[in-house]
Amino acid sequence: MTDEAQLLQWKQEWRRLVPDSIAKALEAMEEKIPSFSPKYKLLVNLRARLNEANRGRIAGTLSNEQLQLEYNRIRMSLLETIDALSVEDFRQPMAQSPDERKRGYLLHKIPPQMQVGKEEECIIRLAYEQAAIVQDIELSEEVEVKQVTVSKIMQAELIDPNAEPAFAIRTFSDEEQFLQEGEYTEWKFRVEPLREGTFALLLKISVVEVIEGRERTRNLTWEEKVQIVTEAPQLEPAFRESGIAFAYQPEGHSKSIPQPPTGVQPSPQAGTGRGISLDDVKKMYDIQTPWEEAARSPQPAAPVPARRRTLNIRRLSVAATVLIAVGVALFQLQLFTGERNSPTDVTNPGPVDVEKGEPPATTDTLAVPEAPAKAVQAEEALWEQARRTGERRYYKQYLERYPEGKYAEEARRRLEEK
Repeated sequence: MTDEAQLLQWKQEWRRLVPDSIAKALEAMEEKIPSFSPKYKLLVNLRARLNEANRGRIAGTLSNEQLQLEYNRIRMSLLETIDALSVEDFRQPMAQSPDERKRGYLLHKIPPQMQVGKEEECIIRLAYEQAAIVQDIELSEEVEVKQVTVSKIMQAELIDPNAEPAFAIRTFSDEEQFLQEGEYTEWKFRVEPLREGTFALLLKISVVEVIEGRERTRNLTWEEKVQIVTEAPQLEPAFRESGIAFAYQPEGHSKSIPQPPTGVQPSPQAGTGRGISLDDVKKMYDIQTPWEEAARSPQPAAPVPARRRTLNIRRLSVAATVLIAVGVALFQLQLFTGERNSPTDVTNPGPVDVEKGEPPATTDTLAVPEAPAKAVQAEEALWEQARRTGERRYYKQYLERYPEGKYAEEARRRLEEK
């Protein structure tokens, strides 16, 4: 029989083993602590946590840092278990009466619908308190909570009861686990549906009790129906269709045309350069605005198929980009040609042909009347050229163009002197 001195010696030895090797500490404690002791069940649970952490590291679900953190948690639990040991834990318990059974809670998460070949995670939890059973989990319609009879030692299984297998089930959790006040015990299963249809999935909970010095198991079972489909359920799209279709199609096809905003009318396009206008560009690329097409197509338009809308919008974007690029290029060309033909180049002392100083208006450009400031500037430039060169022809040109001009009298005087 274990006494206080012997227990104190064992505790000192086990504490020295914990920092060096968790496995050796567990092995030494399991050798001394009897299997009927509640502390022995704690050791079984800690060994299960150690094995599960190692499997997670090998499978790549845990990093090395996460593995070391889990090791430290197991060491802390081991030291707490060692400190809590007493001589009573080494004595044979009396038979457990039915009055000592406790009520607890069962939580299970089994999806009602699964997809063939796609593995799903199913969870079973047990706890004494309702607050503990719902810790660290997101509640949904798949989660069910029931009140059941529990004991310190519990077992849980997920079984495929069908004659022909409909599920492939695997787990890393130990079948038997220890139940503790204020905490939950959890089993995780990986379930992969094998064929289409609706099949049963059996949930089995076992209450382990000690009666007349022997462990007795009492089973509780629940049957869940699971619908297995070959394709994933269709989800509602994140974006809804607006009901407006944009189409760029050859003539003769039905089109759905958006109307222009209220109060906005399509403005006529003027020429954008010499020799070509915006209307010409639209004809070259066979581009029409929505209201132009609506005017040409009085019949009601049939809706465009949804899968063609993306392509039509892209075509319309490309056409708009071409129009903008051509318009900018022609506008710059007009500015460049206007500067070259201007008769008011003050920095160039060469002769200027006044009669040809203004470009003639064309059919594809808008005629802009000469501003008074430009006329005065042109007169000043012509007079400055005549005065600087002193040639008769420039005085004559000045009088022909500006007979009542500012320098007309002086021009006549200088012609008489020559």
